Amino acid sequence: MPAFFITLLSWIEESALAVWVGESTWGFPISLVLHAFGMGLLAGGNLAMGLRLLGAAPAIPLIGLLRLYPVLWGSAGLSLVSGVMLLSAYPAKALTNGVFYFKLSLIAIGLWLLAKPVRQLLQQGVDTAVQRRYGAAILVIWLATITAGRFLAYTHNVMRVSDLTGG
Repeated sequence: MPAFFITLLSWIEESALAVWVGESTWGFPISLVLHAFGMGLLAGGNLAMGLRLLGAAPAIPLIGLLRLYPVLWGSAGLSLVSGVMLLSAYPAKALTNGVFYFKLSLIAIGLWLLAKPVRQLLQQGVDTAVQRRYGAAILVIWLATITAGRFLAYTHNVMRVSDLTGG
């Protein structure tokens, strides 16, 4: 492991935020609840949108789903802030785990789908086959994201920087 990476991990782990989240009575539980709430709204809203694009609930107009956008982007912001809080407490656990980077990649794809193509689909109404492909992509991405997030709790090799340095 490069020395600069260990230095970075140590700096994060020793930050005031990391100490509060990792060592206070309420820091970690608050961060975890906020992250679960944010990701639940983000993934749940996307799953509802994906199911609608696949043809579920045809009585709901596609354009009506645009009303979800402020909630989805707000929950993405909440997930980001709470995720940084959780990451700060155990940076070595996450940043040395390939599953963490896989999860971030899936989130980036999911947010890109939400930001560009799906918004256009909802506004313009296009071919049903295209809608179904996007609906399926949304479901796969967000279900994989949830799965990767759950695997993070069980696939780590280290917890703290001291596990890397032997100290």
